[in-house]
Amino acid sequence: QKGLPRNSLKVDVNNKWETTLEMLERILEQQDAIRAVLAHDRKICRLVPTWQDIDVLESVISVLCPFREMTEALSSEKFIAISAINPLIKHICNDLIRDEQEELTLGFLMQMRIKRDLEIRYGDPELTHFLEKVTFIDPRFGPTCVDDLENVLQQIKGELLVGKVAEEPSLFQISFDGSTLSPSNPCSWYDRDSPGPSQPKKARYGGGLAKVFGKQSGDGGTDKMVTTCVSLQEQLDRELDFYFKEPKLSLENCPLQWWKATQNCLPLLAKLAKKYLCISAISVASERAFSDSSSAFGEYRSSVKPKHMDQLVFLAENLP
Repeated sequence: QKGLPRNSLKVDVNNKWETTLEMLERILEQQDAIRAVLAHDRKICRLVPTWQDIDVLESVISVLCPFREMTEALSSEKFIAISAINPLIKHICNDLIRDEQEELTLGFLMQMRIKRDLEIRYGDPELTHFLEKVTFIDPRFGPTCVDDLENVLQQIKGELLVGKVAEEPSLFQISFDGSTLSPSNPCSWYDRDSPGPSQPKKARYGGGLAKVFGKQSGDGGTDKMVTTCVSLQEQLDRELDFYFKEPKLSLENCPLQWWKATQNCLPLLAKLAKKYLCISAISVASERAFSDSSSAFGEYRSSVKPKHMDQLVFLAENLP
């Protein structure tokens, strides 16, 4: 009768904050129907939402809506999210939440509470340096999204030149022309005046982040390799110099595809990319695996052996 969509009310789930947002949005959508139902019963007519209640709901929804897009972007299993944590935190603290505001509204107080919580959770210097290093090696963000760039470069150089990465001779074994290279022999480099290897196809990837930050331009192009004899230190300096000059990769492109196309030309940095970009930013994937396990292990499968249960979970996770 009121011309509202026929949608049922949502139920709030304790361990999923998105359900709280969905519940509030549905209440706001169906507020006229809710008022009509509650007003007809004298026992519960006191629960009819007032304009103050609706104002509170609108304030809470306006604060939480941007975080839903970020959560959906980070929760994808096929999305490299660990490198996006640091830019997202800066985006929240600098763009979404602003300290200068004359009125102490409910929305502003919620935003300040969220900002303080993020500062406490990610205020550890060691964690901050790690997140900046991971952000640095993601071509979608690169050096421009790093505050303490000098410290990040020191960490990278120390890890590559002193750590285990420098001890692995496989770093310089393959080149684009198929020749075998090693650290003691001439190693690979770029010729910017020559055409480069084929680029990864631009597919829809990380669309959630594109919504949050806005689309970025950049083809992430690479160039043809030529052979020259340099030391490990010189090789790293050249790779960093080239990486600094590269344009940002679009947020809709996959950074692993970019590193796959350039790993033979940037072997040292590609090693770091393989090491860190595989890290999951949140625990959603593991929680889904536990949910699949509970679904596969039902009443009629109580005698399934652990080996077969692992196979069932694997199939449930990987089959389309």
